[in-house]
Amino acid sequence: MRVCNVRKIPHRVMAFFQDDSITLVGNNIGGDLKQISRYYPEMDSVIKNREEKNIVSLGLEARKRDSGTVSLPVFTSKR
Repeated sequence: MRVCNVRKIPHRVMAFFQDDSITLVGNNIGGDLKQISRYYPEMDSVIKNREEKNIVSLGLEARKRDSGTVSLPVFTSKR
């Protein structure tokens, strides 16, 4: 989701992050969540309340499986 062009997080995006039944997956997802909290202070409590619930860091999982590192491809949309 790209929210870099908005000043305030839309309600639906906030609801997405509040929903513990949704698993957040990413490479360095913790860093991504910290950045979101920094740019959008209203998200700080939402992210802190999630704690580690349904958050999967691909880098940590790769190290647990002794697979070394992990990277994700970057997709860009053509407009």
